[in-house]
Amino acid sequence: MGLFMTILPLALALARALELRSSPFLLALGPPPLTSKPPMTTEGKLKRSRNPLDFDFTEPEALSRYVTETGKILPRKLTGLTARQQRHIAKAVKRARNMITMK
Repeated sequence: MGLFMTILPLALALARALELRSSPFLLALGPPPLTSKPPMTTEGKLKRSRNPLDFDFTEPEALSRYVTETGKILPRKLTGLTARQQRHIAKAVKRARNMITMK
C-alpha cells in the first residue's frame, strides 16, 4: 500500500505533463531542443573561465593566485589543479621569477 501511494502522485504528474505537451499552444512552438548549449556572450563567443594551461609567465597577476606572499608555489592540495596544470603553473612561475616579471 505504501509503495502504491508514492507511485500514484508521480504517475498523475507524468500524465499531466504529457497532456500539457500535446496542447495546441506547445505544438505550435515546435519540439523542445535536444541538447542545451553553453551560455553565449553578446559577441557570440563562449563564456569560459580561464584555464591554468593558458597562463603565461607574462601574466604575473594571474600567477600570483598560485603563489604565497613569501613567493612559494602553492601545492596541488591547496590549488585544486591537476598534475599537468600544476606543472605548467610551476614552470610559468619559475620563468616569471627568472624574467623578473614576478617577485
